[in-house]
Amino acid sequence: MTCQCGGGHTANEYKLCIVIVGGAAFNFLGFGRSENNLRDLQIKEVKNGRLAMIAVLGFGAQAVLTRQGPYQNLLDHLSNPFGSNILTNFGNIYNM
Repeated sequence: MTCQCGGGHTANEYKLCIVIVGGAAFNFLGFGRSENNLRDLQIKEVKNGRLAMIAVLGFGAQAVLTRQGPYQNLLDHLSNPFGSNILTNFGNIYNM
């Protein structure tokens, strides 16, 4: 029995073989060799993806609220951390 990666694995090794989209170059360090480790890594990847989606939503909300891009908001905050932050921006909602 061989897997889709073409490695010519035996029946016991076939259970642990991971088929990766794009080939073995995306898993050159061999993460997720056991089923428990693979499942933990998959859950972590989903959680990090959800966190990234919330961060992008935050970029959009920040752009709408301040009418500036994220880079300009970062520069403003670095030049005046107490005068340009989330609390002062929420205080200026009605001044738009």
